[in-house]
Amino acid sequence: MCKTITREDIHCPRNFNADRYEFLGVWAFVEPECIQEIHELLLVREQVKALFRSGWRWADHHRGSQCDICGSHHMYSFVLACGETRELLRIGGDCALKFEAGGDFNALANVRRAVSDWRQLKTGKTKAHAMLAEAGLDADFALQFVHVVGSGFQPWLEEFVVGLGVDIEKEGFNPELDKTLKIRDIMHTIVRTGRLSEKQSSFLGSLLEQARDFAGSKARREAKLSAAREASVHVGQVGDKIELEGTVTFQRTCDGHYGTYQLVSIDCGEGRKIFTRFTGRRQFEKGEAIRFRATVKEHTEDAKFGKSTTVNRIKVVE
Repeated sequence: MCKTITREDIHCPRNFNADRYEFLGVWAFVEPECIQEIHELLLVREQVKALFRSGWRWADHHRGSQCDICGSHHMYSFVLACGETRELLRIGGDCALKFEAGGDFNALANVRRAVSDWRQLKTGKTKAHAMLAEAGLDADFALQFVHVVGSGFQPWLEEFVVGLGVDIEKEGFNPELDKTLKIRDIMHTIVRTGRLSEKQSSFLGSLLEQARDFAGSKARREAKLSAAREASVHVGQVGDKIELEGTVTFQRTCDGHYGTYQLVSIDCGEGRKIFTRFTGRRQFEKGEAIRFRATVKEHTEDAKFGKSTTVNRIKVVE
């Protein structure tokens, strides 16, 4: 015949008094490596260890993942410290509400979310490893992929190539290839479903192709820059009035103290590069062919791009 044991300790439901306890933090029964990645979980364990070293202990009715008040099992619980008995309790959310024990439910929600994110990321990284490996990405290839992805690099992909021995800090990125949104979308899809759409697969394939040809494309780009730099010339003399035809190669609208303005670069051929800051109403467009009059303001020379001419009072001849 089973013997019924009636609890009479101060932590039992009948004797529980919330004023005796201090809330320490949220406890979760999750993977050890997950705990190491979530600050809240790591902090409460360090607090518990420190109390144990000074003579504290778990309450007598403490049983693993069970609530120390009602005995129900919980993956997530609140840790309470009772100074009167120098004992620690773990209690579930229901008992924390029922006995007004002072658990932080915002902290609980944050921990749940962090654990879920960590598990999704772990699953996504595993899938990403398999997909990229299947696509032909190995340790020697990873460095080129880093450069091609550029500033759109994402944490899961970063951890992947770092795991292959690539020094991200040292190698840096190619800022001209910012694919942040697309990379983020692909990461989200891999994590959630492990599958990619045809367009996403094509995009990933294009990145891999760029990476495979990174050394060649880099050499061609540098050769092209070198040739343009050597061929570059200044136009006229400072103060000269000039009239030229060219193609807009760069346009950006900016906000200034006195309103908006456009930064415009024009390639006039034969090494003649014109740069201007335009405050008029006309809107320039990249690729547009124009004829214009302007006054030479200054000549500049850049180590990478060579010589250019800055003009003002620019007027497009329609």
